Amino acid sequence: MFAILRTTLGSTRQIWLTCCVVVISLGWTTQKVVGDAEQLVQSALFAERQHRAVPGEATAARFVPIGARESYTVVGDFRAAVASGSVASATPLALATAYMATPFGARLTLSMEAVAAFRAEHARDLQDHIERRDDDGQVLLEMSVDDGELRGVEILLDAGTFKVLREVLSFPRMGRVEIERLTQSVPALITSRSPGVPPATNVKLPPPEALELAELQARFVLGQSGLDMKSPIRVSRTPAGVRIESGSLPIDQQSRLAAKLAAIDLVRIDFRDAGMAYQTPAALRPVRIGLRDWLARSFRDPATRESFCPRLFQTLDTLHHRVTLLVNLAERYPHPETQLSTSTREMLQELIDLHYTRLGHEMNDVRVWLAPLSGTVSVVTNPSKTPPMLLSRAPRLLARVTAFEHLVNTTMRQRDLLEADQQRINAEFAEVWQTLYGPLPTRH
Repeated sequence: MFAILRTTLGSTRQIWLTCCVVVISLGWTTQKVVGDAEQLVQSALFAERQHRAVPGEATAARFVPIGARESYTVVGDFRAAVASGSVASATPLALATAYMATPFGARLTLSMEAVAAFRAEHARDLQDHIERRDDDGQVLLEMSVDDGELRGVEILLDAGTFKVLREVLSFPRMGRVEIERLTQSVPALITSRSPGVPPATNVKLPPPEALELAELQARFVLGQSGLDMKSPIRVSRTPAGVRIESGSLPIDQQSRLAAKLAAIDLVRIDFRDAGMAYQTPAALRPVRIGLRDWLARSFRDPATRESFCPRLFQTLDTLHHRVTLLVNLAERYPHPETQLSTSTREMLQELIDLHYTRLGHEMNDVRVWLAPLSGTVSVVTNPSKTPPMLLSRAPRLLARVTAFEHLVNTTMRQRDLLEADQQRINAEFAEVWQTLYGPLPTRH
């Protein structure tokens, strides 16, 4: 009987130990794996109440209006910046004001209580999506609704501590607000076109020249890769570094480009922003099939007839994007002689030279594909050396290129090509050429 009792007790003890192991294992799993959005929010709320802000840690909100060329970064007291009018233009001010009207603007920055309030307000129509980023040890929670000015909220959390690292608020009619933690205190307001604001007292931030050099080096790497011509890429500045964003780069190209950019000091990479896309004006969108009669007369081969218009528009589109990159540089560095140091001016010139070399090839491609349509274009060989005033001429060049695209597109909508159309296209392309390279030699 004692033997049976010992066996029974031994079996009971083994079962009890097994249960303990199962319970402990389940406990470990629960800490690492979050089942749904509500559980994730509650875990983050609990973590927030347990841990207070780290001394010296600051948060920054970047206001990115739709269609604007500048973004505004406000550090510290966002409400005071809006009330004082420090946000300098009407569009960012409207976005900042809309942010302040939400639960996020009414509470401390990166507050999970604001997230909980947003979820409670939209409990009926809230849509959640969780993405686990095991490589980074992070969890991304995306929340979206169908009504109101604030339609989307993203929070990026540390998967181990549930600490909020970043928050993105989407206002479809106005723009978005990106809030993240900084490890150092920084000045109250910094615009993307005024990076030289002095840092706060006793704070070690990168000097303006180091930031300028990092940005130009990053732009040069993008130019060398050619990916800035294939995908919308945003280059912006914070007081602590340079930020490179894109939402449509293929994964294999992301890794190669990220490796080169990561080698540059002060550069941060974010290839997860899918809110960027090239917007081609309706007037410049290519005509699928045009000039049917002229194409039938000019090309016997059906494949050549079908490919001519798409190839011509592809070369024009490439030219347009290249010149747009030069215009962006002209707006970013309107006065390089006084805005930049000697070393950073040299880096800027290298970048301009790179774009000019590529632009020369693209101009010749347009000329080749344009020749059947316009006849011989009276141009001279383009100089190998970059014109000294290229950057200042870039906006005028873009206007010429846009007008030329519009003319070609309008002509393509006809069934046949008239001699007058051919002359206009020829003359307009000569204007584009002269705007870039200078006036043609005078004929005697």
